[in-house]
Amino acid sequence: MAETLNFALLIICMAAVARVTGDCGKPPVLDNGSLTEDYITEPSFSVGDTVTYKCFSGYVFQPGGSWRITCQEDSTWSPLRAVCEPKNCGNPGEILNGYYTAPDTTFGNKATFYCNVGYLLVGRNYRLCTVGGWDGQVPTCDPVRCPDPPSVRNGTASSPSDGGEYGTIVSYSCDSGYSLIGNKEITCTATGKWEDPPTCKVVQCHRPETPKNGKIVAGFGPTYTYQDSIIFKCEADFKMVGKDIIECGENSTFVPQPPTCEPRDCDKPPQLENGSPTNESISQASFPVGANVTYMCNSGYIFEKGGSRHITCQRNSTWSPLRAICEPVRCPDPPPVSHGTVSSPSEGAFWEFGMNASYSCDSGYSLIGKEHITCTATGKWEDPPTCKAVRCPDPPSVRNGTASSPSEGGFWTFGMNTSYTCDSGYSLIGNKYIMCTATGKWEDPPKCKVVQCHRPETPKNGTILEGFGPTYSYQDTITFKCDVDFKMVGKNIIECGENSTFVPQPPTCEPSKNGSVGTSVGQQFELLLVLGVSVFLVMSYFD
Repeated sequence: MAETLNFALLIICMAAVARVTGDCGKPPVLDNGSLTEDYITEPSFSVGDTVTYKCFSGYVFQPGGSWRITCQEDSTWSPLRAVCEPKNCGNPGEILNGYYTAPDTTFGNKATFYCNVGYLLVGRNYRLCTVGGWDGQVPTCDPVRCPDPPSVRNGTASSPSDGGEYGTIVSYSCDSGYSLIGNKEITCTATGKWEDPPTCKVVQCHRPETPKNGKIVAGFGPTYTYQDSIIFKCEADFKMVGKDIIECGENSTFVPQPPTCEPRDCDKPPQLENGSPTNESISQASFPVGANVTYMCNSGYIFEKGGSRHITCQRNSTWSPLRAICEPVRCPDPPPVSHGTVSSPSEGAFWEFGMNASYSCDSGYSLIGKEHITCTATGKWEDPPTCKAVRCPDPPSVRNGTASSPSEGGFWTFGMNTSYTCDSGYSLIGNKYIMCTATGKWEDPPKCKVVQCHRPETPKNGTILEGFGPTYSYQDTITFKCDVDFKMVGKNIIECGENSTFVPQPPTCEPSKNGSVGTSVGQQFELLLVLGVSVFLVMSYFD
């Protein structure tokens, strides 16, 4: 046991010494490659040792790399810059009358071969890119071959010049007295079969009856062979129903059937704006030459003067010109309306069928009837509306007062006034008269109220000129006046208001400027008099 332990320690020490001296471990692994045989078994390498790589079978080194690395002094390998890439086999080979597809041409990939239409592939249809290149051989595309062309009874086929390969054409001909029915030439197809051959058949058609009112213009003869034709034409004033050319068919009958010649006619007559043909003409699908059609105008329209309401089916199956015009019926100006207005048409226009006139009423009047009336098909207007004065209810009642009444059997209408009176002892506050307004409502009514004002104090230095009494009723007035040398501040007339107080407040009498100057002069005179007396006494004393 001790010997084994010593041996292990020796190995560890040797490895440590080797690491210190600069040895390298195993070289790095190369994708799709490996070390050459000389270095695969080596466990370690000394500084300066060089190893080489090789690519696996089917792979080659990418140009520009390095397939050698060296153990360096720091015990690491120099960078491995080699890359092993799949070998490229190149073009797998061209195939005449065919083509190939290949996702890639590198090692391990597959190229698949195909032939063009009409050719068969001979050989294996693919090649693999191997270590040694493309394996196998390029297949070939040989033409499809058809058997001998089918024989035709009472006819012969030409011999193919190239042995009946794909695309070869064979021509057929029939024996004398026989007609070739079908394609004269057939082709060898891509499936190795011929197209359907024709048949040789005796075909003989007899001339059909010439259509009544018609004739044959080409293709005369008692009998006809396959595809012989006859051309027909109808006489004037007749039109052809059917084809003008018929052909002898394979069943010894003409196709299509011979035409017929029918009398020429006209299609439905032209339309007339705001009008139509009379009832007996509407349901007809066609009209013979010479037929007449009469038009009528729709309701609300009349024929314009100078036109013609009749057309005729002519010999060329066309109608004579339609020169009729249906114009709208006109109405006179719409009826006027009292206390209102009616609209007018646009400048230069007339009132015509279907147009509407609009009515509106003046303020205080309401519209009774339709707001819009229409010009009718008879050239008359629908019944117009009327404008009636707006009505108000009975005037509002007033406490302690009465309102007047309308005339006997009448109503309160827009613009009418009612008057109010108050009971004895009450004063009327507000307007005595109120009016029924355009909205059907009354103006605000007055009030009846007991109003009693007491006489205010007479302003100092003033007097009452008018309006004496201890009490006053609504709107009674008092007129004031100030004494001489006093001016009035405020209004000289006040009035008993609805709240039993005078408005405005009574005035006051203030001293005026002139009164102030007079008082000052008197005082100056008294002062001078005192001074004069004083001077007189002094002079008497000295005497």
